[in-house]
Amino acid sequence: NHIMNSLERRIVHLERSLHRMKLLLGLCGAGLAVVVLLGAGAPVTQTFIRAKTIEIVDDNGKTTGSLTTSSGCGQLSLFHVSESAPLIKLGSELLSQDRFGGVIRVGASGQKTPIELAVTPDANGKITLKNGFDRKTLELLALSDGSRLDILSGEVQPATEVRIESILEAVSGGSGGEKKRRSRVEVRTGQEQVRVRLDTEKDAGSVETFSAEGIATGRMPH
Repeated sequence: NHIMNSLERRIVHLERSLHRMKLLLGLCGAGLAVVVLLGAGAPVTQTFIRAKTIEIVDDNGKTTGSLTTSSGCGQLSLFHVSESAPLIKLGSELLSQDRFGGVIRVGASGQKTPIELAVTPDANGKITLKNGFDRKTLELLALSDGSRLDILSGEVQPATEVRIESILEAVSGGSGGEKKRRSRVEVRTGQEQVRVRLDTEKDAGSVETFSAEGIATGRMPH
């Protein structure tokens, strides 16, 4: 009997221990579930990321965008999964020895960069259009004292065929640095030689023609 009573007490003690263990495991599971639910409802926001390159990919792992750095300049590139070259590229670039500026290049499927928006080394704006061979056909340039539009030949070494510009020029014989707006249209050959010039000066318009040697051959009015 003594042995049976001792055995019964041990069994009861073991059952109580197992019961307490089940309760403890249940509480731990419930606590873990609460933590998971709270984490799902309120995701942790990381406010600061340091990286040299960040890539955006689609569901198939194909790159559709990247943010990177090169030679101290930041660059953002946007892709289509079927193209190896970016269709849109924004970044900062070295313009001259000690000047930097922003550049935006817009491409098209199968082409390089038909549209480019940039800043010149003298901090003026410039818009360039190119043909399918990546050669300049039009350039709009902001000048420090006006603006200029060049229509180019679209060749390997593009030459200006038509130039339209509006600039401020010092008034001849004027005093105190007086300036006046002057507009001009020039029609040129592929060798950058002016053939026809339409000009505004002294509150009047004029038309001039030139020979292949650059010699004036006619003017209206005289």
